[in-house]
Amino acid sequence: MRTLRLGLTLIGWACLYAILGYISLLLDDPYTRVAFVWFPAGVAVAAFLFNAKRHWPALFFALFIARMLLDAGMLHNLETSFVLSAISLGSDLAVAYCTRRFSRRGDDLNIILVWLLASLIISALAALLGVGWLSFSKHISLSHFWVWWAANVSGIIAVNIMLAGWMVNQGSMTRLSRPMQLGIGVLLLAATLLATWHIFSQSLSLADNTALIFLRTVLPIVLILLLTIIVGSRAGSLTFLVLAALVVFYSWQGLGPFFLSGLNSNESLLLAQCYLCTIALLLVFVRILTRNIKSVSPESAFSQRYHMAMPTGTLTWDNPALFGAVRLPNNRQGLLDAVAPEEVNGLLAYWQQAIDDGASRYGYTFHLTLADGKNFTISQQELIRVDSEQGFALIGRWNVVHGNSPAK
Repeated sequence: MRTLRLGLTLIGWACLYAILGYISLLLDDPYTRVAFVWFPAGVAVAAFLFNAKRHWPALFFALFIARMLLDAGMLHNLETSFVLSAISLGSDLAVAYCTRRFSRRGDDLNIILVWLLASLIISALAALLGVGWLSFSKHISLSHFWVWWAANVSGIIAVNIMLAGWMVNQGSMTRLSRPMQLGIGVLLLAATLLATWHIFSQSLSLADNTALIFLRTVLPIVLILLLTIIVGSRAGSLTFLVLAALVVFYSWQGLGPFFLSGLNSNESLLLAQCYLCTIALLLVFVRILTRNIKSVSPESAFSQRYHMAMPTGTLTWDNPALFGAVRLPNNRQGLLDAVAPEEVNGLLAYWQQAIDDGASRYGYTFHLTLADGKNFTISQQELIRVDSEQGFALIGRWNVVHGNSPAK
């Protein structure tokens, strides 16, 4: 079963890499082979970050095959494809390695800063190698270094944050009911997409007020941030995906506020990438702020530590009296039975990451319904693996974000 799951995971990441790679290659220069936007970089970095290191060789191989098949379908030169694929995926692997190696566990802001710095530096080295090879083999100008670097960095930032928001689900920051959240979310989604379409589907003329048009580009940013806060990170990621597609499409067509007089369509696309990176970074900092607010709010002062012995799954709670008369599960399966069905796989993946890597670097929020029907929203803030002669155990801490008050 575990082998089948790994195989499906590899196929899923490879397919996503190939799909976004196909879109990116449609926008590259057919002669220089330098893409003006390279979304697969974000997919590859996310694949390495969200999977155990022991699976990295298999992941690298799967993504490499996907890239080579993609280039073959586009009738690209085999030798050039091999070299560029190795450089591109090697840099993505290096970004993931540096992020895990040099960031502090449990410090979200530090993780983001290390990841961002690694993306900037390693992408520059990859661009130098890639453009250097193309300069040697195709005699292209070294000035394409900046195109490669910008395409890789923007692809990592935009797609990585989009996927992280979907995979590490962070719920609403509000106390609104779920139907109310969904209703407001649908309205904000429609408003975001309508505003994006209206702003980016029009062409500029010399008579237009350029400053006012640029100011209007702030509106989709505000709407998508509100959507993330009210509904959650998955809704924000989904909306960001559609927004990004609209922005890239219209900018490539020479439409929208980034198609300025004197710029060609490629430069317009680079400006659009900067715009998307700005939105992505704002989204991730909103998620960090939301998580920190939850962790220090009075409602989350109710915290509970637990010890899960493996492989038996026996649970020992630090202070079960905090839940009052409610009986807490005493084993792993009992806990999973109390978790919302759609969140079980996410919680299992969260535990598996700590088992594989020694600790989880990300928080996880889920909903719990205990035996007497009482509901709790749990924010898992830390999880570490502790080894012993008898085996190993997972030790974690819950913060109760919403739910019944703790026993006094």
